[in-house]
Amino acid sequence: MMAGCLLSMGAWAQNRVSHFSTVDSSGFYKIELPRDGVGLMAPDYCNMRILNQQGREVPYKPLSERAPYQTADFMTLPLVEQQMLPDSVTILVFHNADQRRIDHLALQIGNAGVEKQMRLTGSNDRVTWFSVRENAMFSTVSNPDDVSQMKLIDCPLVNYAWLRLEIDDRRTSPVNVMRGGIYLTRSEMPVVPCDTLPLRMSCTEDASAKTTRVQVLFDGTHWLDRVEVQVQAPPFFRREVDFYVIERDTAAILRERYHMGAVFASGEPIVMYPASVRGDGFALVIANKDNPPLEVTHISVFQKKRYLLAWLEQDDSCSLVFGNQYTRAPDYDIQHFNARNDALLPVVMAQPPMLLPNEVKPPVKPSFFKDERFIWAAIVLVMALLGYFTYVLMKEKS
Repeated sequence: MMAGCLLSMGAWAQNRVSHFSTVDSSGFYKIELPRDGVGLMAPDYCNMRILNQQGREVPYKPLSERAPYQTADFMTLPLVEQQMLPDSVTILVFHNADQRRIDHLALQIGNAGVEKQMRLTGSNDRVTWFSVRENAMFSTVSNPDDVSQMKLIDCPLVNYAWLRLEIDDRRTSPVNVMRGGIYLTRSEMPVVPCDTLPLRMSCTEDASAKTTRVQVLFDGTHWLDRVEVQVQAPPFFRREVDFYVIERDTAAILRERYHMGAVFASGEPIVMYPASVRGDGFALVIANKDNPPLEVTHISVFQKKRYLLAWLEQDDSCSLVFGNQYTRAPDYDIQHFNARNDALLPVVMAQPPMLLPNEVKPPVKPSFFKDERFIWAAIVLVMALLGYFTYVLMKEKS
């Protein structure tokens, strides 16, 4: 299979290969990239190909991260007044004690086939009432799965301490309002699985520049998706920090480049999210000014797991091949298709990447001129020649 991989890609320079096991049935699979393989990939995945046992490309697409989502919790507003005037109006007064900013009122109403007109006003003293929403309407309240349903009354953003709802009952019987309140929404980030990266950390102080330098080096190239820093002392601090990415150039020499600035402050977790950056390490330069240096006790670096979506054939051995990051990204039809629920797809684990045979360099045979026996023989010969010429000169003088 390796020969097929090399022949099929032609001039596409390859240097690493990662194998994964065959599958029992044909279908969509999530291929989990190995931790060390994630660091080899280019930002747009252009330097990766999946090859089957015939050496042909298997189309794939990167699985995007789940976007932040919103959840809503219902908060009941206390009903402090309720009047039902026959053939006239139902008056409900709700207390917004915290004076939260709200743009709706949610009502739980018993099922009823009816149309109602209502009016919403607000007040901060329950004496003077101001218009919030006039001539609001809701129609048939019907929930086939329960005896009640939630109805939302949208309104301009307000923060009155009391809200009064007047429901017109002149033409129809009152409706059963069980409770009222608002929905509190919050954004949540999905849990993204990560690998913790092994690292070596060192700290140095520069008294003249009044800075602390924290250097972190990895065992290879990795993506820096989240960095957590633990500081032991002093108890109170607020420091400006420069973040430098450490990368190896083509000559394998470590170079630094500025990436971002940050602020470390006591009383809150110190977490950094370097955006779309990979490297062989990083350095934090902390400006202490006239304060005691920060004592950084621990740093954790996390790399998000990356997955590929691909249709794999039964019993077809495939490999993930890494190559030149300056090649173009593949153009596959699968980019326009999605699996029904990628979270439930079976996962295939790719093995750690290995050097391809043509990239494995044989051990260098020592040069003849660096052989110790040759060196000592040359020294003896030089000394003998010097002795001979010295003897000749002394003889001529005599």
